Amino acid sequence: MIRYNDPPVVAGSPGQLAALLPKHATDHIQRIVPRTVIVPTKTWDELGGLLRTHVIRGALIDPRMGADDTTAALGLIAQNPRAAIFAYVEPNARSLLDVFALSKGGLEDVFLHPVRANDMRFLNAMEKICGSCLASDVLVAIDNRVRALPWPVRRAVRDVFNRPRRYQTATDLANEAGVSVRSLYRSLERAEFITARKLITMAKVIHACGYLRASQHTIRDVSAKLGYAEPEALSIHVRTRVGVTPARVRTQADSEGLLLSFIEELNKPRGLRGAR
Repeated sequence: MIRYNDPPVVAGSPGQLAALLPKHATDHIQRIVPRTVIVPTKTWDELGGLLRTHVIRGALIDPRMGADDTTAALGLIAQNPRAAIFAYVEPNARSLLDVFALSKGGLEDVFLHPVRANDMRFLNAMEKICGSCLASDVLVAIDNRVRALPWPVRRAVRDVFNRPRRYQTATDLANEAGVSVRSLYRSLERAEFITARKLITMAKVIHACGYLRASQHTIRDVSAKLGYAEPEALSIHVRTRVGVTPARVRTQADSEGLLLSFIEELNKPRGLRGAR
């Protein structure tokens, strides 16, 4: 059951999703994805504030909530390009015209109410948000260390945590930052950050843990989502970084221990880190 006065941020939850929807629509979504923490909002400003924290990485919106046109919805999408924003609307002519206008402004997808419990397109979209939730929690926790990096490298590091599939090597990270690999490593070293290779691996493992806890996908499915050629490589990375097998990650009671282990590793002074 959704209680509209609950605190909006629950660190370590399997998934967090903001919603600017009619209450009956929000309640229906909660029944479809019961492991996802739904955070109801009442205004576009409130929803935008949640997305700007980078803790909640996705939202379901009805473009007409609190407005007579799509201007507010278009502004939200434009101001939050890294958030996964989906429309969830009644199947009528006005709503379809709204989402057609929003699709030109970067709307990620649209779903019609009431979405079915076995709608794989919808469940995959929710899983995408859940998979990045743990990474968002980690980023918030290490924000001071990330801020010690030069701005181009800082932006690239945040992108690694948000979209780890795009990165395989330090060269990929350097290209995203617009710097040389040598300059990238110097910047990370000065900030006492982990190496680029470890950073990419850590981001992939964090997302893997989020996916495994939020779905029933196999390790092969998850490894493909994260850009691994072989699932065994991801299994090794999970065991090395987390200390347990992927199957064990799936059955753990909550994410708190995982979150703390990632934060501890990223916050260690450079000389105290292991060679993993």
